[in-house]
Amino acid sequence: MKPLRSLFRKVHNPDRQGALRLDPALIDRLTEQAVQQIDPRMRLIGSYRRQLRPAVTQMAEHLETLTGRLPPAFSCSKQDFATEPRLRGLFSATNHIHDVLHEGDILPRFFRDIHHGGAEECYTLMRVVRSEKNTFGMAMQGGMMVREVAQVAVNFRDHHFIAPQEDEQQERGAVRDHLFDEVLRHARQHRARAKVEAMHQKPPVSDIPPQQSLAILSEILKAAEQLVRLEDTDVSIDMMGIKQERPEQSKNCLRFTLPEIRIGDAAPVGLLPVKVRRSDIDVAFARKQADRIMNQMLHL
Repeated sequence: MKPLRSLFRKVHNPDRQGALRLDPALIDRLTEQAVQQIDPRMRLIGSYRRQLRPAVTQMAEHLETLTGRLPPAFSCSKQDFATEPRLRGLFSATNHIHDVLHEGDILPRFFRDIHHGGAEECYTLMRVVRSEKNTFGMAMQGGMMVREVAQVAVNFRDHHFIAPQEDEQQERGAVRDHLFDEVLRHARQHRARAKVEAMHQKPPVSDIPPQQSLAILSEILKAAEQLVRLEDTDVSIDMMGIKQERPEQSKNCLRFTLPEIRIGDAAPVGLLPVKVRRSDIDVAFARKQADRIMNQMLHL
């Protein structure tokens, strides 16, 4: 099975000026990916590809559009911390950037791979979760420092990177891979609930029929625009992470836009394409960290 990024490819549609159309053969491969993950028994339905094709196409085109709305990749490096407001807002300090870059061994493993031996940089998608909390603190009001002022603290957590690639175009494909996988995860949850309901009906059944699985998958994919939404969140915080209601009047205010993806009713997740240089990755350090984590797991 080819990776999903190879399945998203624009082709010219002579029928609609400027419209996006995907090659039918590629849609067939996307369909097989979805069927395998949701319910392989759908292949027992002779026309399953034909029935799913419109829904798969609709979701694929929607993800193509969303991916195109993401901003260009920016450099994620300790050296850029002082000048890049997104880094200063998303990370607490330069050491925090170092720790996140080496967490999970994803980026160090990319640069260790012999297939990327000559790559001096990589493009990757950084996921981050934004949260807000009502609190009380000190603030200047009318030229005086006032205590117990109601404030909103903005926090960014759970930073991690997804599918590093050698160039930005490949990374856009990896973003689409990730979003499509998240959609299929959502579909599996819906199918699981339907299966539980079937087990409690009278007479109970152990599983739902393949045709019902196909109907669930098709319904979810056809709801592409309602299901998968990309929202640009304007972030304005001070150096302590306190939300600024009037950023134009605040000194040292960090202002940036965070694209956030929301799938269904799930909490939004920030998505930012970034560029990481080989020189920012301590491969030896990362290997030691990975070995340490593995040893801890073996001794549990």
